[in-house]
Amino acid sequence: MDTILDEGAITFLSLETIMVRFLAGVFTDAMKVVLKRIDDRLFRERDKSRYEELDFHDRTFDTIFGVPLTFRRRYYRGRETGENVFLLDEAMGLDAGTRLSPLLKEAAVIAAVRGPSYRAAAESLKQLAGGKVLSHESVRQCAKKAGLAVDAMEAKARKEAEGDREAPIAFLEVDGVNMRLQQADARLVEERALTAHEGWDPRPGCRKEARLRGGTVYSSHAPGEWREEASRHVYSWFRVKQDTIAAVNGDRAPWIRQGTEWFGSNTVLCRIDRCHLKRDLAKIFKDKEVLARVLGKADADPTGALFVAALAEERVHAGPKGRA
Repeated sequence: MDTILDEGAITFLSLETIMVRFLAGVFTDAMKVVLKRIDDRLFRERDKSRYEELDFHDRTFDTIFGVPLTFRRRYYRGRETGENVFLLDEAMGLDAGTRLSPLLKEAAVIAAVRGPSYRAAAESLKQLAGGKVLSHESVRQCAKKAGLAVDAMEAKARKEAEGDREAPIAFLEVDGVNMRLQQADARLVEERALTAHEGWDPRPGCRKEARLRGGTVYSSHAPGEWREEASRHVYSWFRVKQDTIAAVNGDRAPWIRQGTEWFGSNTVLCRIDRCHLKRDLAKIFKDKEVLARVLGKADADPTGALFVAALAEERVHAGPKGRA
C-alpha cells in the first residue's frame, strides 16, 4: 500500500470503487447464508403431510451491486394438489420468472421516474454500482411493469369505491388535452384528466407557490368509460359524507360539468378555473389594465358578485364579440 501511495496510483474514487466491489462479494456470501437458514427452517417446520421434498434448484438474481446472486433452495410437491412449489420463494415474496432482485427493480423504477430517459437511468445505476447493472431496455420493462401494477391497484380501488380520506371540501381539477397518436385509426384524441385533492399547502422554500394536499390523478382517452370510472376513482379516494362539499374546477365543457352529478344531494360548486377564465377574458378584453381589473375582482370575491359587476362596468372596453 505504501508503494501505491508513493506512486500516486490510487485516488479516493478508485478506492471507493474497490470497496464497493468488495462489499458486493460480502453481500452475496451473506445472502446465501441467510437464505439457506431460512430455507432450512421452512423445511423443518413445514406440514409434512402437505408438502413432500423433491430436490434442490438454483436461482439467480441480478443485484443492485451489479453482481449476480445464486442460491439453492428446496423444491416441494403438494401431496394433495400435486403442484410443485418453492416454499422459500413464497415466504420471501419472490415473483416467478424474473431475474431482477426486488431492490434492483425498485431502484430501476425510481431511476426511470426521476431521470430524463431510460438510458440515463441505466447509467445512474452503473455509476452507483461501479459497473453495468441493467440495460436501458431492462429499466424500461421495470417501469412498464410497475405502471401496470399501479393501474391494477387503482382499478381494484375504483371497483371497491371505498375511500378513507375525509375532507370538508373535495376539490376536483378537470381538464382535457388533445393528443396525437401514431399507428392508430384516430390520429387525434382527447385525454381527459382529473386531479382530486383536499386543498393546497405552501411549498417549502417557495412563498408564492403551493402544492396539493392528498392528491390523486385519473386520466383516460376513452369517453365511454370516463363518467363511470372517474366517479369511482373519486369515491375510492374520498369518503363522501352528507356534509361533504365538492368543488369542480374546469372549463365549460359539458363532460366536465357532468361531474356535478356524481355527488347526489351534496352541495356542489362548479366554476371555471382561473387559467381558463383568464384565457377567455383575454379574448374579450384586449387592454391588459382592464383585464387585470376584471381578474382582480374575480380573485377578491369567491361568490362572483364583484366579478359580474366588473364585467358590466368594463363592458364598454370589450371587443365587438364581447359586446354582442
